[in-house]
Amino acid sequence: MNMRSLFQLALVFLATLLTNAVQGQDYLDALRREREQQTGTAITILFDNSGSMEGEKIRQAKSAFRAWLTTVPEDYKYSLITFEDNGRLAVPLGEHTREIVAQRVAELRANTDTPICGALRIAREQIEKRRREVTLYERHVVLIFTDGQ
Repeated sequence: MNMRSLFQLALVFLATLLTNAVQGQDYLDALRREREQQTGTAITILFDNSGSMEGEKIRQAKSAFRAWLTTVPEDYKYSLITFEDNGRLAVPLGEHTREIVAQRVAELRANTDTPICGALRIAREQIEKRRREVTLYERHVVLIFTDGQ
């Protein structure tokens, strides 16, 4: 084998290594994206809009919610459960729901009972459904904005 053939063979080998490295990086990126999707964070917000929250209390709770929302990553999944009708799923848990949740919280009025058990039941059912249908590995957080009355 002459020097030119050896050089060409080395170039082919190098090109193969570079191609495999790029494909390997694509594969690693795909695995990373899949892991992030399966191990992401889902936050269910229970927002007390019962009659006891009327006036300053609901304004403070909304303000606390807005301040908290600026501290959490946008790529989290969000859901909103309010206290109407023994708990109401106002925004189902899903991707790209952050702004919808924020808008619905801003629109809430304090005018219902305080069925916290019903709201917690809905949260549990929603989390169980997501674990069955989407992924077991997602981290779930339930956050309650309430005056405790």
